[in-house]
Amino acid sequence: MLTVAGVLLVLYLGVELLGWRQHTTFLSLTPSDTVSHSGDNAFAGTVYIALYIGTTVAAPILVIATGIELLLSRLVSGGSSKRTS
Repeated sequence: MLTVAGVLLVLYLGVELLGWRQHTTFLSLTPSDTVSHSGDNAFAGTVYIALYIGTTVAAPILVIATGIELLLSRLVSGGSSKRTS
C-alpha cells in the first residue's frame, strides 16, 4: 500500500512540475492561456485532477491503513508468542 501511495505522489509531482495545473480551467469553461488542442488540455487537466485527488485523499488513507495493518500484525504475533511461553 505504501508503494501505491508513493507512486501517486511521484506521478503528482511530475504533472505538477510539467505545469498541468493550468489545464484544469476546462472545469470552469474558461479558455486556457496555452496554445494547444482543447482535447489535450482536457486530458492533462483530468489526469492532474485524478492525481491530485489520489495524492490528497487516497495516499493518506493508504498510509494510515498500512500503519494499522502493521500495528495489528505486531499485536497478533506478539499476543500469540505470549500464549505459547
